[in-house]
Amino acid sequence: MRVLLLGAHGQLGRELAKVIPPDALRWGRDEFDFHRVDDLRGRIEQVRPAILINAVGMTNVDRCETARDEARAVNMSAPSAIARACKDVGCLMVHISTDYVFGSDASRDKPYVESDITGAVNYYGMTKLGAEQGVIGSGCPHLILRVCGLYGGITRQPGFVERIIAQGKSGTTIRLQFDQIYSPTYVAELAPAIWRLAQDGVRGIVHLVDRGAVRRSEFTRTILHELRLHSDVIVEDHSYQGVPRPLYSALDSERLSLKEYMNDWHTSLQHYLTTL
Repeated sequence: MRVLLLGAHGQLGRELAKVIPPDALRWGRDEFDFHRVDDLRGRIEQVRPAILINAVGMTNVDRCETARDEARAVNMSAPSAIARACKDVGCLMVHISTDYVFGSDASRDKPYVESDITGAVNYYGMTKLGAEQGVIGSGCPHLILRVCGLYGGITRQPGFVERIIAQGKSGTTIRLQFDQIYSPTYVAELAPAIWRLAQDGVRGIVHLVDRGAVRRSEFTRTILHELRLHSDVIVEDHSYQGVPRPLYSALDSERLSLKEYMNDWHTSLQHYLTTL
């Protein structure tokens, strides 16, 4: 069974590369240009994988808002074209989506499940929702996984957890401009669950996150507490002037028992902090 991983050098892609078969193809920035959709589609048809995992995405929410052509190309047009290639070769497409396909329900107070109505509040979420629709519309066998608040692994820039730790060690006051309620998820535990779901024959849209909903401020204070750091945490929601984010985007699943695949968010955070 030939497996092709796209985005092998990204945060999630590096973790997926550890759990897929050793002989799988791992394509990153050096192996393909995600902006050249026709070339990429031709290469997929040439390789003819049995499973394709698409872990590529333009995830910088602010940049997606200002560089809309690029965001649309990477997050929506390319996945849709790849899905059509998967249809042609009879390949399962595992596509990584996001909690940001939700957010327009300002009164939301419980985690979203797969059947809930979507509604993005920024361009990043709109392009990711468009990709979901493109994958489904292609008719290819597919597993679309909505994930949330990824941390851990190797990133080009320090992630949220790493920034909190650095501020905590320096003793500076931590100011949060956006106190979102979400489902922070540890990539090193997410990747094996993704691969397991693909092999278990699960298809369609599935939410896959560390269990439970938590405010970003509570998550921050938990990081500090676990590491015995003592910075103050101040929430300044009133000062936020950036690109809109969902106030509530925690996820749960009605399609599978998350506890069979994922830990609760606090346990996963503890696991990650022990690796630092």
